[in-house]
Amino acid sequence: MNKKITSFIIIILIIILSMSIVSADKIKIGGHKIIYDQIIYGDSNYDGINDRTSYYLNDELVFTAYDTNEDGFPDMWFTYTNGTYVDTAMRDQTGDNKPENIVTYNQDGKVINEKKVLNLPWNIIIPIILVILSILIYLESRKEKSKTKKIINKINGQVKTKKPILKKKGKIISDKTTELTNKTHKKTKELAKKAGKQVKKLAKKTKIKTKEHYHQIKNITKNKYKQLKEKHSKTKLSGKETDLKNNKN
Repeated sequence: MNKKITSFIIIILIIILSMSIVSADKIKIGGHKIIYDQIIYGDSNYDGINDRTSYYLNDELVFTAYDTNEDGFPDMWFTYTNGTYVDTAMRDQTGDNKPENIVTYNQDGKVINEKKVLNLPWNIIIPIILVILSILIYLESRKEKSKTKKIINKINGQVKTKKPILKKKGKIISDKTTELTNKTHKKTKELAKKAGKQVKKLAKKTKIKTKEHYHQIKNITKNKYKQLKEKHSKTKLSGKETDLKNNKN
């Protein structure tokens, strides 16, 4: 619940308690706080019923309450100055035991102020307070709901605003990724082609060298064979000559 509503409820409760709780030596009526230390009951019309209650402070009259219709509840009140002069007269005309008419006098007995007060009974005041509280709580809940709705709308608006930007950024990233992939693929292809050429060239060179080496070995072998053949022929001729000599001898 909102702090303002909580504070309002606490203030109402304090007012109710302050209005309902009265100490033994104080009474409050018509906005006047009466302090007393003695009470005297009396019968103003001598019919045997106490219809007047007098309040004294230090043996001086400060306040009187009258029950003019003798229903057991006061309906007329007077406050006094110096125990003699009436300075305030109050009267209940609705039967709720609270004054509606309040008249203030000076010491000469002349009216200096008169006012009427609207007193509502508690069985009306409490429902009114509850209705007011209900309205305040409802308005506060509406306010909170409106705030929440505004926040949600703001978030949705931000999402809608950022969605195209994110989409655009995503497309840029995707395009850059594709471009980088294509570049990498092209470079790899070029490197592979270059490596293939180098391998082919190296293989060709190796083949040529092998062929040359083969011919060299072949020539050497051929020369050696020729030399050996010639040597063998010489050796054979020498043997024949020796045989001829031996035959002659």
